[in-house]
Amino acid sequence: MIRFNQFSLSRGIKPLFEETSFTLNPGEKAGLVGANGAGKSTLFSVLRGELHTDGGDFSMSPSWRIAHVAQKRRRWTAPRSTTRSTATRICAPSKHASGRA
Repeated sequence: MIRFNQFSLSRGIKPLFEETSFTLNPGEKAGLVGANGAGKSTLFSVLRGELHTDGGDFSMSPSWRIAHVAQKRRRWTAPRSTTRSTATRICAPSKHASGRA
């Protein structure tokens, strides 16, 4: 179970959550929708233990884990081959093809 009770959190002078309470029980699903800067990523930072609440309580079952995909890659490295080069290599006409269908 994930539970926020009277949860408050601000980033700088901007309040993102003010005395917000909600519970997510096992088996329940939730979606997070909001404008840029609304606090979606910040809420996940609290869930991952990277940020602490400014007020209220947050608790999560110790057996639960949060899966996370970063919004930004740290560093991009070019792949050894691209999809196009692989497709070109696979689809290239064989030296032995007769050209007949």
